[in-house]
Amino acid sequence: MPTHSRAIAQRPAYRRSHVAWAVACLTASLLATPAPALAQAETAMQIDLPSQSLNQALLQFGQTFDVQVFFLPETVSGRQAPALRGQLTPRQALTRLLQGTGIQADWQGRRVSLSAAPAASAPAASAPGTATRLAPVTVVGQSERPDAPLEGFVARRASTATKTDTPLIETPQSISVVTADQIREQNAQSMQEALAYTAGVSSGVVAVSSSFEDTMTIRGFEANPQTGNYYRDGMRYMNNQYNGKQEPYGLERIEVLKGPASILYGAAAPGG
Repeated sequence: MPTHSRAIAQRPAYRRSHVAWAVACLTASLLATPAPALAQAETAMQIDLPSQSLNQALLQFGQTFDVQVFFLPETVSGRQAPALRGQLTPRQALTRLLQGTGIQADWQGRRVSLSAAPAASAPAASAPGTATRLAPVTVVGQSERPDAPLEGFVARRASTATKTDTPLIETPQSISVVTADQIREQNAQSMQEALAYTAGVSSGVVAVSSSFEDTMTIRGFEANPQTGNYYRDGMRYMNNQYNGKQEPYGLERIEVLKGPASILYGAAAPGG
């Protein structure tokens, strides 16, 4: 019994010594492994790459030197790599490929990550009493106005339904706008022809007076200058057989307000 008891007491000491020896051997092995790989990464090799896109050149570079290259497509997109020939190490070859591109390389063993170099910092402030001349900055902007010419076919603002400068999407009325560009492209010779493609408007012959007046129907109701349905530059516009039709050549736009508008414009046909 005493002998058996001593054997049990000595077994834990033997196990701790054995485990400590195994851990020490494994640590020494891990620390020694990167050295050959690092030396191989700095070994010069003969390389011969033609001038080509940087993306293709990096792929061939990785295959030649057995190096893993990581980068985003937009980092190298549209860039050209120079021809590369000679006895070079991987670092030397990659430096020449990236020269002048603004791309920086981060080496980690046999892996390299490419990224765009950070922007240069702002220059130091000028000394007191000296002036710095800045390059001129020209800013050109154009906004749509309901009382000004409009380029294109699509209008986004109008003043007809509210008598104010209001976006069409915020106007609780149905409005159609025919621009000067559309009138010109249609080669319209009258208001009836200019409004021929407008929804809710029929520009066909609705009365004998339509031959010498701008007469049409809006949502089924006849509209003509004699009934007070037409306004030009915010003022009531009337014509008859003596002064002729409106010439569309000089119009900036034609706006059609559909539905009853007597609150804004007084007595008028309910069509618009």
